[in-house]
Formats: sequence, C-alpha cells, structure tokens
Amino acid sequence: MKTNKLIALALLVATSIILTRFLSFYAPIFGANTIRVGLGHVPILLTGILFGPFAGAMVGAVSDVIGTLLFNPLPYFPGFTLSAALTGIIAGLMIKLLERYHHIGIIQMLGLVYIAELPTSVFMNTFFVSIISGVPYSYLLLPRVAATAIFVIAYSVILLILYKKLIKLDFIREMRQIPDK
Repeated sequence: MKTNKLIALALLVATSIILTRFLSFYAPIFGANTIRVGLGHVPILLTGILFGPFAGAMVGAVSDVIGTLLFNPLPYFPGFTLSAALTGIIAGLMIKLLERYHHIGIIQMLGLVYIAELPTSVFMNTFFVSIISGVPYSYLLLPRVAATAIFVIAYSVILLILYKKLIKLDFIREMRQIPDK
C-alpha cells in the first residue's frame, strides 16, 4: 500500500472517530440511547467509494475498534465492528457497479447509501442495540428506519459533493487508476 493511500485512510479513520464519538448525540427511544445522530458513517462510505471495498472495510472496522476502546464508556461489542466494515464493503462494491453503467448523480448516490445502510444500520445495528439495551427489536425497528431514511438523504448529499470534488484530485485518480481526461 502506498504511503499517500495509507495517510488518506488514517485521516478517514480519524475523521470517522471524531464525527462518531465527539460530534454526535443520542436520541433515546424507550429510555435507552438507541439512535446515534451524527455523520460518523460518511468517512466509512467515502472510503469504500474512493478506495474500494477492502479499504472501506478496514476504515470501518479500525475506526469502530479504536473509537470504542478509547472513547466509549460501554464495553466493546464486535457486532458493531462487523456492521461498520460491511458498510464500507457495500459502498465499495456499489460504486464499482454504478461507475460502470451510470453517471454518478444524486439518484445513484441515494441508491448506494440506501443499499449500504439498510442491512447494517437498520437490521444489524438495531439487533445489536436490542441485545445491549434490552429493548425489544420490534420496538426499535420503526424509529431506527425513520432515522435511517433521514440519514440516507443527508449522507447522500454530502457524499455526492465530496465524491465530485475528490475524484478530480490527481492522487485520488492515481490510486483509483483512473486515466486523466
């Protein structure tokens, strides 16, 4: 792995940790902190989009492990690490498919984020929060679906803006092996 790619991935890990652990808040449902409101998934999704599924998985997993071990008062739960890694993997796979057949616009980005967030944030993380909080899965599902619908829109707009700007940078193009236009 090239040094500039490693530095970019480390910066995305740090950004995810900061956005998740320091610049987010919880919305309690049924007396338990069950919905985190923040932008911590944006760097993970962006990594998958820019650097591929393996890099997305690494950034997702590393940011969750480090963020939890250093800044979370609760014990480490590996399910969230799996979910974060899967978010990066799905984003990386989806962008490869979309770039092959489509110009990347807001509809494509909404689809990408929706497909990445549905299995991870809605189903997996709701299950894990249910286990940790003791609140039944069925009680948590609807509020988390509604919150994720809002997050998908916000993440998509942010990611599209970042994607359009960052894809033009020479070092990103070189790492993605995109020829100059």
